[in-house]
Amino acid sequence: MKLALFYSFLLASILMSFSAFSQQPGDTIEVQSFTYASQTRDTIVTFPNDPNVSYEKIIMLYNMRCKDNKVSNGSNPNQGCGEWDYSCNTYVQDSTHIDSLLTSHPDHTISGYSGTQFDYVNQATHNYYQQIQQLVSLDSIIADTTSTVGTGTSQLSDVLPTAKLGAKSQYLFWHTEMFNAGMTSGNIDAITINVSGNTAPADFLRIKIKHTPKSVLDDANPDLTGFTEVYYHNTPLTAGANRIQFHTPFNWNGTDNIILEFSFTNKAGNGNVDVTGETLTTEYALLSSGDSHFNFNASNYIQIHNYKGITGAGARTAEAWIKTTTAGKEIVSWGQNATGKKWLLRLDGSGKFRVEVNNGFIVGTKVMNDGQWHHLAVSFGGGNINTAELFVDGQLETISNSGSRIVNTGSSLNVRISKGFHNLYWQGAISNVRIWNDSLSQSVIADWMYKDLDPTHPKYTSISASFPLNEGNGYSIAEATGTGMTGSVINGGNWTVFEGKDHFKNLDLSFNRPNVSFHQGNYMLTVTNDTIIDTVMINSYLVNEYQVYSNYGILKHDSIGLINSSSKWEATPEILYSPTGLIVNSFPVTSDGTINVMPLPYYQRTPGKFEIMSFVTPYGLGLNMGASGETWAFDVTDFGPILKGDHRITMERGGQWQEDMDIKFLFIVGTPSREVKDISQIWRVDYPSYTDIISNKYFEPRDIPLDASGEYFKIRSAITGHGQEGEFIPRTHYVDIDGGTKEFSWQVWKTCGGNPVYPQGGTWIYDRAGWCPGMATDVQEYDITSMVTPGSSVNIDYGINSASGTSRYIVNHQLVTYGDANFNLDAAIVDILSPSSKIEYDRTSSICEKPQVVIRNTGKTTLTSLVIEYWVNNSTTPQTYNWSGSLDFMEEETVSLPRKDALWDDLSGTDEDVFHVEVKSPNNGTDEYALNNGLGSAFELPEVFPNNFFVWFRTNSKGSENKYTVEDQYGNEIFKRSGLTNNTNYRDTFNLPIGCYVLKLEDTGGNGISFWANNDGTGIFQVRKVGGPSVKIFQGDFGNFHTFNFTIDAPLAYEELNPSESLLIYPNPTKDIFNVEMVDASKATITIVNGAGQNITVPKTTDNNNLITFDVSALSEGVYYVKVETDKGVEMKKIVKI
Repeated sequence: MKLALFYSFLLASILMSFSAFSQQPGDTIEVQSFTYASQTRDTIVTFPNDPNVSYEKIIMLYNMRCKDNKVSNGSNPNQGCGEWDYSCNTYVQDSTHIDSLLTSHPDHTISGYSGTQFDYVNQATHNYYQQIQQLVSLDSIIADTTSTVGTGTSQLSDVLPTAKLGAKSQYLFWHTEMFNAGMTSGNIDAITINVSGNTAPADFLRIKIKHTPKSVLDDANPDLTGFTEVYYHNTPLTAGANRIQFHTPFNWNGTDNIILEFSFTNKAGNGNVDVTGETLTTEYALLSSGDSHFNFNASNYIQIHNYKGITGAGARTAEAWIKTTTAGKEIVSWGQNATGKKWLLRLDGSGKFRVEVNNGFIVGTKVMNDGQWHHLAVSFGGGNINTAELFVDGQLETISNSGSRIVNTGSSLNVRISKGFHNLYWQGAISNVRIWNDSLSQSVIADWMYKDLDPTHPKYTSISASFPLNEGNGYSIAEATGTGMTGSVINGGNWTVFEGKDHFKNLDLSFNRPNVSFHQGNYMLTVTNDTIIDTVMINSYLVNEYQVYSNYGILKHDSIGLINSSSKWEATPEILYSPTGLIVNSFPVTSDGTINVMPLPYYQRTPGKFEIMSFVTPYGLGLNMGASGETWAFDVTDFGPILKGDHRITMERGGQWQEDMDIKFLFIVGTPSREVKDISQIWRVDYPSYTDIISNKYFEPRDIPLDASGEYFKIRSAITGHGQEGEFIPRTHYVDIDGGTKEFSWQVWKTCGGNPVYPQGGTWIYDRAGWCPGMATDVQEYDITSMVTPGSSVNIDYGINSASGTSRYIVNHQLVTYGDANFNLDAAIVDILSPSSKIEYDRTSSICEKPQVVIRNTGKTTLTSLVIEYWVNNSTTPQTYNWSGSLDFMEEETVSLPRKDALWDDLSGTDEDVFHVEVKSPNNGTDEYALNNGLGSAFELPEVFPNNFFVWFRTNSKGSENKYTVEDQYGNEIFKRSGLTNNTNYRDTFNLPIGCYVLKLEDTGGNGISFWANNDGTGIFQVRKVGGPSVKIFQGDFGNFHTFNFTIDAPLAYEELNPSESLLIYPNPTKDIFNVEMVDASKATITIVNGAGQNITVPKTTDNNNLITFDVSALSEGVYYVKVETDKGVEMKKIVKI
């Protein structure tokens, strides 16, 4: 269809190119944004910005066609219009306005605590664990053989480094050394070591021994199992010889070497103990001391400062030690959350190692959320993520799943440990995070996963960062290779120092070994269980207290300031546990206070983002919108304050690529009825659930300051419902002004059976919450001028009375502020509803019925009377209608104009017919602004039916829902068929005189007579020529109704009817007279017919039996038809009056 809009009946609108903006009243400036060829839905548009030019109105032309003018089908459902309906909303961003979202931040955060009431104490609390140690008393020595291995005199500080809180040391002794020292196979019952210098206790000292075939110790494959514990007790180490008698002898086989292991755990650091020993030429010692790890509590993480990891497509390796009982959590991440740009290590939902890059991933096989320590590593050489290798505990993983994606890691996010892109906070322990800028081999990873990192590593120059996470206290971490990088612990947390027996990594080989005297013999011992209470401090909570600092009026979020930070302990009872973990006793703890965690409301602010159009795309299967597409015209004058200068325009919410789009703006230069001083978003456009709306999490009551210079104030609301219950159930929404009574309430619901874009695929006929596929969202407008005071504030609240299920709503509310009326006495034509070829009125516009126009009072004086003139094309004799009524300023009324036969005398019979309307003499006075008085609308002429035709109607299984009528051009119902039965054929024959008629077919069920999604069957509705073929076949999938205009024997859409060479009409075109020449012309019935099928009477003279002359000098210019009826039939020819 063709859309032609004339914003002045004088056709004074001149579309100017943007480079030369018009400035004369009545001129039109065209601004193009997207076109059908656009490859983006996000662009910058330059709008006119001359402060000396005002605009009567601004129109947005919203053009849509199926992609590349193709039609989608079942095989290619998206080649043309997209198969499915999607929201497609248009936004203009304006940084001079500020959108804000009320949100909240807790006034206190308590790391790892999920409750809202926290009873606390300021001093550390503890739990107590009974440990059964073995107290050995050497009652007597019956026989004792002492064999000493080692003769060194060095003072070794790393044998039992009691200055540390925990340590483990292992020493290899060759069987040959032991034999040479005098030992024999059999029990080893005790050892003696010599302490020189400082003395200190070694609490929870454990000594273990195992046989080994190893000739040297291996820090790449340490011995962590297979030991026999021979000693366990708190042990004071004194100067001189310290004999340690075993509670369980170790039975040496006499042929294997042995590994002697010491470990201890002190609750507080002591002075370091020096043990006498020697420095060998072979590394017979393996040491680890003071190791610790950080505990993540599912709410904290570590942020590395100014470190982006390995970006781009570069090779890399990332590794870490982890321990957890949960799955689906993030370990290490960096990059950007965009396709191929993310780099994330995590466990998947089943506990398997997963590395993902956004739309690409690779997953291992082994499950690791078993509460044990595991080493993870990913080695990547570049290219596709599915080429990466995963390693668990040094072994290459079998890949269980992967998704192909080229890696191109971004640089938005610094390296994080725990929380990554998806807020999947780690719960458990992480240690020894290392990041390399090279792909490490399996052998290198396995060789070094237990070791302390040092320059002997074969890829040491490729280390990018190493974070051992062994600080043991505080909330700052340091990189270990000298880069100077640091990181911060966010949201608190606790460190755990490994007990000595649990040290297993950060191992160092050493040449030092203590001198050890091994005792073998026969002894009288008393071994008793010694219950030791191990006091373990309960983890503290980091408590942060916050305050909001407002940034109202500027484009900046309110600031959340940390005003206090402290460690506190929860006031829960201290527990005494048995060695088996049973509760033995509990001890109440008196609270020092209670913190009630409350929300701190604050505003997040973003540049103003105005929704200027809410539209839902049509169902596209089978839909053909033509090469030019369809065009909707929307008045966006209210957005004038932001449509100035350069602005970003976007189309969003999923449907922006369903069709080709062309959007332009028409700025009509002139004086508006009132100045739009400002438009502002009351709330940011959002898409929350109904529960969040009802609870005021979104769209809370707001105090809005009003411009003191404002004279009129209006609220615009556009709402669409989504989700099964939100889309298909009508709900009542409201706007409340200053509390109390809800002044404005309405049902968000839209009837879709009359959709002008039809038929569509899908369920296009179903009514929906505020929208229909292929239609714009309804906009509610509420004048609040009488309820507010300029210069003060108004409290505005929006809500929904009730909803259920999955109901969600896209909600847009704007406040428009206007200045005073620019005219005292003025009226305007706002729209022409009929006749019109605008898509909005395609199913209701009728040339055969009364013209309908919309008038508006655009003056401050109440409008009580108005002269309305209307005509077609260039007629010099317009029709006149005197309207009377009462319209206050900016009120509108739809006016039906009398359908006078003479109105159609000037039809052209071409595609250029235009209906014009102009208003005059408001209240019998002088209209103050002429440029809004007139409007023109292009329209299409009706189809032509023969005078003898019949309607064939076969009902479907819901025949009672249907009826059809025929009305003449004066609105008289000349036929009605109703009370129809199911699955029945009806044939109604018509023999109508020349004229213009309206055929109306209705379906009260709203689903036409043929719809794929019901079981009503298929009906048929056709118009057929008596004794001839079909004239018109109506689409059965029509929703609520068909309205069809036709004329009888007035072929406005055809050149001639039944042409023959025996009939001559000349001259043609003519200015004044024309002749009809044929055999026996005087016996024929000759009628002059205008384009609307109306008979026209003109003077005529009969020159002879075969020639008649007609005088058409008084007729208006246009196309007419000469209808000649004889006993041989009807013949009709076109004649043009010029």
